[in-house]
Amino acid sequence: MITYQVEAWPDIVAAIRPLWHEHWLEVGSDRDTVPLDVDENAYLHLHHIGELHVLTVRRDGEIVGYHIAIVRPHIRYRTTLVGITDVYYIRPDARRGMVGVNLFREAEKALAKRGVQKVFTGTKKSLDMSPILARLGYREAETVHTKIIGV
Repeated sequence: MITYQVEAWPDIVAAIRPLWHEHWLEVGSDRDTVPLDVDENAYLHLHHIGELHVLTVRRDGEIVGYHIAIVRPHIRYRTTLVGITDVYYIRPDARRGMVGVNLFREAEKALAKRGVQKVFTGTKKSLDMSPILARLGYREAETVHTKIIGV
């Protein structure tokens, strides 16, 4: 049975640590020069100041996915509360049916309850979620480019 729920960072961090590595191996870019090194204290700080939003996907009680967003007034549009998606992931063996679509639907519902007016999210070129995002009503707004420098 699949469930979606908002959870507190301190309650789930240990359970999602193993998923980070799987996620990074699947879609992380520049893995040879940019190692996975999650700043758990930064997430904890965002949790304490009320700016972290964590939605988990559980299958029979076990966390198999997550949607993590930062919720705050936009730095340039201070009267607009936004949800900036930091990361989302569903373990490959749990990607069946509507699990991914429902992850976003449930995240949107929960963010809206917090007063979020606009959600920002991205997708990796290596695992392009654009068709799903478009189906959910998202529109492409910009493209992000990266470059390794100073190595």
